[in-house]
Formats: sequence, structure tokens, C-alpha cells
Amino acid sequence: MASLHIEKEFDDMLNELKTIHEMDKKKIVQLCIRYIYKNKINPENIKPNDSAAELKALRNSLVGFIKTQEKEKLDPILQKLDYVIEKLNKPVSPMVNTTSQPSDQYLKLLDIHKNMSEQYKKLVEHNNNSLPIFSKHIKENTESLRQLNETVQNKLSKKLL
Repeated sequence: MASLHIEKEFDDMLNELKTIHEMDKKKIVQLCIRYIYKNKINPENIKPNDSAAELKALRNSLVGFIKTQEKEKLDPILQKLDYVIEKLNKPVSPMVNTTSQPSDQYLKLLDIHKNMSEQYKKLVEHNNNSLPIFSKHIKENTESLRQLNETVQNKLSKKLL
């Protein structure tokens, strides 16, 4: 049997674990060593799991995606729509000079305007609907991560027992 000398800070933590898990120090140290050995863990490389940072990065990625969609899809549509509106607002008569029928160019512009308006509305609606959906998924994933973390901690504490 070998002795182990540790600093007071770690002895205090060991005493706290001893109280929480109702085990003696020797058993706690043995279980810790067995766990590290069995799982091939380097204790110096353990990083705390920061779910908040992961969710923040996911949120930033989502916002970036939406901004990219706005820049690449919505802005060009708006520019084309502005062009069509400008053309439609010109004081040119939509009627051919000799008949009472609208000109082909005017009809084409009306058709383009209608199609672009519909596309624009769909894209705006899609972007407006996406953020609440992603927010809901982020909340659900946060709760799932919390539950998973709690389950893992419970199982680890039971294994240590």
C-alpha cells in the first residue's frame, strides 16, 4: 500500500466528494484512476463543455446565413422590382397607338412585376419564418444538451460509487 500526498485544495475537494458520494478517499481515488485508465483520458486535456458558447456560435451562423440570403437573393429581387416599377411609372401609354389593346412590352413588364413580387413575398416570408424555427430548435437542443449532461453526470457518479 502506497501513500499519496496532495495539496490542501485537492484534499478539500476529495473530502467534499467523500461526503457527497458517501465513500472513503481511497475508493474515490481508485475509481478516478480506473475511469481515466479505462477511457484513455489525459486529464490535462479535459476542456469544460461550454454549451452557451456553442449555441452562440450557432446563432451567429444562423444570422450570417439569413444576412447572406438577404444580400444574395432579396436585394437583387428588390433592384429588379425597382426597375420594373420605374418602367411602369413612365408616362408611356400602355396602349398601342391604333388599337385599344395593351402593348406587348407593357404586358411583359406587368408579368415580370407580378412574378418578382410573388418571389419577393415568398423570400421575405421564408426568412421571417426561419428565425423562430431555428430559435425553437436551439432551445430544444439546449434542453437536450442539459438533460444529456445531467444523465452523463449521474451515470458517472454512479460508476464512481
